[in-house]
Amino acid sequence: MDRLSLHPPERSPWDPRQPHPRRRFAFGTLVGLGAVAAIALGIPETTSQPSIPAGLMLLAVVLAVIVGGAASGWIVLAGSLGAFLYVFEAPHEMFSRHRFVDWAAIGTIAAVGAVLIVAMTALRRNARVARLERARLGVLLDVSSRFDANLDPDAALREIAASAVPSFADHCVIDLLNDDGSFRRIVAADLDPSTGRFAANLERYPPRADQDQQHPAVQVARTGEPVLVTAVEDSARIANTQAGEHLEIVRMLNRQSLLFVPIRANRRVLGTLTLAHRQVSGRRFTKHDIPVGVELGIRAGSALQNAFTHGRLRDAFVEVQRQLLPRRFPLIEGVQLGTRYVPAGAASEVGGDWYAIAPISDDRIGLAIGDAVGKGATATAAMARARFALLAFGHRGAEPAEVLAELNSLLFKIRATDMLTVVYGILDVPRGRWTEARAGHLPTLLRDPDGETQVLDSKPGVPLAVLPDAQYDQEDHDVPPGSEIILYTDGLVERRGETLDVGIDRLRARVRELDPDLDRACAAITEDLVGDVPADDVALLIAHLSGRRPALD
Repeated sequence: MDRLSLHPPERSPWDPRQPHPRRRFAFGTLVGLGAVAAIALGIPETTSQPSIPAGLMLLAVVLAVIVGGAASGWIVLAGSLGAFLYVFEAPHEMFSRHRFVDWAAIGTIAAVGAVLIVAMTALRRNARVARLERARLGVLLDVSSRFDANLDPDAALREIAASAVPSFADHCVIDLLNDDGSFRRIVAADLDPSTGRFAANLERYPPRADQDQQHPAVQVARTGEPVLVTAVEDSARIANTQAGEHLEIVRMLNRQSLLFVPIRANRRVLGTLTLAHRQVSGRRFTKHDIPVGVELGIRAGSALQNAFTHGRLRDAFVEVQRQLLPRRFPLIEGVQLGTRYVPAGAASEVGGDWYAIAPISDDRIGLAIGDAVGKGATATAAMARARFALLAFGHRGAEPAEVLAELNSLLFKIRATDMLTVVYGILDVPRGRWTEARAGHLPTLLRDPDGETQVLDSKPGVPLAVLPDAQYDQEDHDVPPGSEIILYTDGLVERRGETLDVGIDRLRARVRELDPDLDRACAAITEDLVGDVPADDVALLIAHLSGRRPALD
């Protein structure tokens, strides 16, 4: 930018909006002199003791320093000395024999007043510095508390900006470097919410690294050094904007003081954090604010690094999870299958939701769905153990209750301590019968050919890996031709502040109409109920029974 002033006024960015310094000086001086005049005119003529008037006048000096600053204090001190002479040294007595005592009192007032002004000015300066340091520390602590728990890159940066506005800045813009050297802009926060919505259009105008060579954000990204801009003229705005709308937004924001700092992680510059004060707030950055801005950039870089690292780990867990789930389904005449697995969003760790399909014979198939309690690698390992053991037990054709009991016993024998919830059932196609057992999992839904649903009333049982000798009950349910069996995990129906019954009723209402293509149906259900990035893992399995018997040789 051109035509920039490099000598900012020393004003606190954290002070609330205050009157102009000249107005404060005038107001403090008038208040102090008014108090001195009132004291002088209010003293009886018979008063001969100067100590009380002197003390009151010194209080007026203190008041002037508090209201108007040191300059007001000096003026009021001079006025106090003149008032004291007027009260106790009338002109015809100026050279009386008491002049030594009277002039000593005046000298005492002057000395004490000077000491008070100097001391109060130092105290005010120290208090201001301490207040600024506390405010700076508060901003950094707030930043740490906000982004430590947030593992989504863009959300982490917005949290950092939210902690800096309005406590440290009026406006914040983040420009991230892409691999090709271009910038991606995130308008994170603004002092005025209504203005912030308008300023969000700035995301379309990031700095152009190939053209905006003099743009401070580009310079900071290249050099890694902060840049302080303390005043901006309109010619600078014109030189650094790209379109009419861009210039209009920049003029509307009217940023008068800017601090550009690098976003850095592992000695690498990832982008630029731009902090700005708008003219409407009357605040300005100073050189003392540069270390705070630099620290904010470092913490923003740490937040990005943490988010990127977590994202890579999460992607690895998701890939393992997907590879463990079946890719091809066994072909059984009379049964159509649809599945859907959606991992948790970027701000959460991947859980242990899973499903399994166990072919038993030409006309019987085992279906299971479960949830391993926990997150990350622990849940993935627990899910893998349970799924493959259940497939091995189910493939032999054992009854669902027996399969769950054997699986529970095996988990205790191998000292697996991760609790799991599972529902496992066998669909007998020729008989149109569904036999299931539950280990603490959510109830199965049965949708009839008319679209009506019912919640199957099988006993819930105890989750796996809780009781070593747990036994499970199984229930038989008739499944008319054209019906669907719907198995799901809690991520599809659970909402904070709601009971599970509310979520299950919402799912029942959603499955009244199903796409004939069950994979598309599963995708549409999860999209409608939890979106693309759910807060928890989601697994969904739908089996449609057409009722046709398999051909016999």
